[in-house]
Amino acid sequence: KSLHTRYFKNGGKTESKQDDFGMAFIDRGAYNPGDTVHFKGIFYKGNLVKALKTYPPGEKVTAELYSNSGDRIASINLNTNDFGSVAGDFVLPVDLKNGIFSIKLTSGQNSSECYLRVDEFVLPTFDLSFTPSDKLYLPGDTINVEGKVTSYSGHSLSEAKASYKVQSN
Repeated sequence: KSLHTRYFKNGGKTESKQDDFGMAFIDRGAYNPGDTVHFKGIFYKGNLVKALKTYPPGEKVTAELYSNSGDRIASINLNTNDFGSVAGDFVLPVDLKNGIFSIKLTSGQNSSECYLRVDEFVLPTFDLSFTPSDKLYLPGDTINVEGKVTSYSGHSLSEAKASYKVQSN
């Protein structure tokens, strides 16, 4: 997500004002409470149209994690590396209300937020087993395969449908 940019229209051409800005990234968009969020921010100086360069090493950056109600949960101080970037981690609390949380990166007057969803996500899990067959099949044969799909909770998934196409080169 873009951290901070300003654009001006000039005679139909889009130009960017000289400014500090950057990009923030998270490793995914949705998390369970207690998960670790890995983030990275890359900071730039310059003009989007003409030229950009990254922040020099050692620039101070503050990273803050905010809850869905806007309360600051955690904060860490970082310094840009040789590539003008910072990286860090926050562990999401398990005792707060779920919702849209944010990570705010601030360097001097430049700040930006990156948003993430925190909720109780349960990935669908199942087991697929096939009935063994002793028959020999040759390329071009049509075969019927029987099997059973069971959720890890133990319930049969009777309405599940699957189809396969086997190809060889």
